[in-house]
This record gives sequence, structure tokens and C-alpha cells, in this order.
Amino acid sequence: MIDTTIDAVLRRFDELVTLGGEELAEAGARLGAALEDGVRVAVLDLLASVATELSAQLDDAHVEVRIGADPPLTVVQDTPDAAPLSDDHSARLTLRLPPELKERITERAERDGLSVNAWVVRALQRSTDRPAPRTPGRRLHGRATS
Repeated sequence: MIDTTIDAVLRRFDELVTLGGEELAEAGARLGAALEDGVRVAVLDLLASVATELSAQLDDAHVEVRIGADPPLTVVQDTPDAAPLSDDHSARLTLRLPPELKERITERAERDGLSVNAWVVRALQRSTDRPAPRTPGRRLHGRATS
């Protein structure tokens, strides 16, 4: 659904720039390609906002955005291990990951019965709750002879 929506927006953009003649159509094709990522982020932001609004209206469930799913919005019943989204879960972070890492995260989240977002939040909470490892100082240890 997300890809269909983005394709429709970009097709309409292409239709509009072709009305301006060949030169504008060529420039529009380049702009359209550059706009795709921005449109995708805007659509995902819109879906995330809708999910947050809907989650606030649910007592024992929350709404998640699931990329690649149809429909992309899914109602998930809350369990003791998966806290619902609330106002204190409103900070957003755009993160670029290698595809292999994203795939492993998705697999682990599915295995644990969590959304990717909930799994990543849980993993980050666990890693930041641990005490920082002691790093060795700049001291040399051992014996020296001259």
C-alpha cells in the first residue's frame, strides 16, 4: 500500500511536469527520482502519527506501522512485555541500516512477537541500562630493564 501510494504521487508529478513541455519533463524526471525518498519518509511519518493518535484511544492495545505489510497499520494487543505507545514514546529517529542487519532485526522481532520498533526500543533500553564497560587507561604495565 505504501509503495502504491508513493507510485501514485510520483505518477501524478510526472503527468504535471509533462504539461510544461519537453525541457520541463526532463527536469521533472530527475526531480521525481530525487523526491521519492522524501515522499516515502513523509508517508511513513503520516502513518506513524496516525498510529500514535489511534493508540492513544485504545486501552489494551496499540497501533503499529509495519513496513511491507498490507495494511501497514496493525492493531496489537498489549502484553506485559510490550508496553503500549504513549506520549513518552514520541521521539523519532531516522536510522539507516545495512539490509542484512535490518533483516536480522526483523527476524528477531517476529520471533519475540514484537514490532521492529518495540524490539529496537527494548534492545536500546537494555544496552543503555548496562554500566559502561571499563576501558583500559593509558598506563603501561610490566617491567623494563636497561
